[in-house]
Amino acid sequence: MRIPEDPYSSVAIIDDILLKDIVHDITTGALLLESDDETLDMMLTQIWEMRDQLHMLGVIIGEA
Repeated sequence: MRIPEDPYSSVAIIDDILLKDIVHDITTGALLLESDDETLDMMLTQIWEMRDQLHMLGVIIGEA
């Protein structure tokens, strides 16, 4: 097994993949329809905290 020179580069790649999948689930509605209450609460909190970054990725977040 080869150890990467910069272990944080692997973390950044995984983080990017996860973020793209989460954005896809948000925009298609899968997150809302397929998540249990606890997961949905956690994700909505994170969406609110990351709203500027998600907006740059194309997610439309309404504010009331």
